Amino acid sequence: MKNNIFQKIKSINSYTFIIIIIIALFFILDVTLSIAQTADTSKYGFEKWEMGWVVQDYKTVKGATGIKVNNRIKKIGEYSLEITLNLNGATEEYPERHPTHNSGEVYVNLLQNPPENMEGEIVGPINLEGKKISCWVYVPKGIGAGGDSHRPNGVQLYAKSVINLGQEDEKWCSKYGSWKDLSGKEGRWFKIFLAIDRKMPYGGYMESCFDPKKIVIIGVKFGIGDYSRANYEGPAYIDAVDWE
Repeated sequence: MKNNIFQKIKSINSYTFIIIIIIALFFILDVTLSIAQTADTSKYGFEKWEMGWVVQDYKTVKGATGIKVNNRIKKIGEYSLEITLNLNGATEEYPERHPTHNSGEVYVNLLQNPPENMEGEIVGPINLEGKKISCWVYVPKGIGAGGDSHRPNGVQLYAKSVINLGQEDEKWCSKYGSWKDLSGKEGRWFKIFLAIDRKMPYGGYMESCFDPKKIVIIGVKFGIGDYSRANYEGPAYIDAVDWE
């Protein structure tokens, strides 16, 4: 009788142990899948640092004043790049656009700060012809990031190529992708694109000397809509800059 009781207890303990193991395996699998789904494998994911991205300080493009990584608002992985913007619209003196703070830009020099998975491969301007650059963008809701709904604030991806790098006749040439309105997109992530080719983008801009085979700089521009009197002082976020 006692042996039967001990055997039943032993059997129950065995079943309990097996159930615990199964539950543990499901938990491990779920965590693994979760990590795999949120891991950032993009060229520039800003995981814990800025990855060489800097603020543009050109005299007519001073609307971005700082950057830092952020672990609260992110699309993929654990961090995004937070950009501090101080954008000013048109005035009585400048009815079309503000001369210095109408737009702000952040960018990376691919030669100085290549993606981590391309270190050692980049020795000169990069041939990205036929590639499409993408970037996730987020602006907060309720603090004016979208600007005037009739002349909305916007965002663009851009790239710069260079001719005769390091020589006296060095020349930089730009391509800015389609202007994407921020109005109506506040408070949610959305994706923007730039095709690296010789076609003029709708709502964008390209210099005739732009060379898709000699890319050195990739960046993101935020701006006030032309003739808009809106101002915006606050953050914007980008994440997972990539190309394929």
